[in-house]
Amino acid sequence: MSQSSHKLSVLPHLIKWIPKNPTAFKKVISFDLDHTIIKPVQGRFSRTSDDWLFMKYGEIDTLEKLSNYLNASPDLHFVLFSNQGGVVSEPKTTKSCIKHVDKINKILKHISDIDSNLCDRIWIYCATKKPASLFGKTKSTKSSNKVNKITKNNTDTATKRKIIDGRIITPELFDIMRKPNRGMFDEFIKDAGDGADSISVSFYCGDAAGRPNDFSDSDKAFADTIGVPFKLPEEFFR
Repeated sequence: MSQSSHKLSVLPHLIKWIPKNPTAFKKVISFDLDHTIIKPVQGRFSRTSDDWLFMKYGEIDTLEKLSNYLNASPDLHFVLFSNQGGVVSEPKTTKSCIKHVDKINKILKHISDIDSNLCDRIWIYCATKKPASLFGKTKSTKSSNKVNKITKNNTDTATKRKIIDGRIITPELFDIMRKPNRGMFDEFIKDAGDGADSISVSFYCGDAAGRPNDFSDSDKAFADTIGVPFKLPEEFFR
């Protein structure tokens, strides 16, 4: 299933949806995806591409709030930065990749059916899992990390590089893309093109804030890394 409103790029280290006809913008609000904007119908992880719904915070629906917020500011765009540790996108035909792409396409279609103007102002970046089959497994010891040699075609055994679709892919690239590192944000700035230096990011909002019941502080640390204020979902959606 393709999403006509967006250009889809499936890379080994990143899956991204860029609006085909973005309106002019100078300001950005940015969010995590899972358990911030959407959640599975039940449980913590989606089982199928249809297993999602927009979250509510009290009586506030995330999609309604975002639609109202963006419609009040015509020069504002909305960017999602999401770690997807359960998705392998090399090769592109993995079950997890197909399911995730279909899921995001359905979310965009749902948004477009409700508010097409909102859909045209959404950018989505998902950092994917580093597949062991791509570079080989790493054996760790107390004193050092030993890496098995790779002898497959197009692999540089000294630097652990692979050439995929004309791109140089390294193990470090997967780490750079994952929050709290800034790789996804830098990819967005590159995709924004001319005038990206003048874009103001108001905040980053996510559920991983390092609180006692949080699984990590990666969202809060990501906001610190890109130099913007951090908000909890409960703060913004109220």
